[in-house]
Amino acid sequence: MDLIVGIPTTAAGYRAIIVFIDRLTKRANFESAEFQDTAVDTATIYFETIFCHHCLPRIIIRTKTSLSTALHLQTDGQGETLNRTVEEMLRHYAAQQPEKWDETLTPIKFAYNNSILTPTDFSQYFLDTGRHPRITE
Repeated sequence: MDLIVGIPTTAAGYRAIIVFIDRLTKRANFESAEFQDTAVDTATIYFETIFCHHCLPRIIIRTKTSLSTALHLQTDGQGETLNRTVEEMLRHYAAQQPEKWDETLTPIKFAYNNSILTPTDFSQYFLDTGRHPRITE
């Protein structure tokens, strides 16, 4: 779990992005969050975005939150790469309305998880579900 901070406050009051990474498939889930969310708030986000869709993992690799900003990375290599990618995608999606960046996280998450990973030649979505998403008929 990582926390991306140092981004503009949205109209809804969000100032951070909480990031969860599946270490096996590299699938990422990220949600808007308040910078000062409590442990209960973080657990609620985890329950709603991860547990309800994938159940409880056998092992949680890191429960200590790493804070990351664009200029000061304090995460592992995989987290750094994901955080940089999310921040870059966010800049492009939310360039016109930075106060609404939280509304762009769903399409960013979809695009990220459907990109092909170089080491595997598969997308995170495919590695997690065993199929490609059906986008058009």
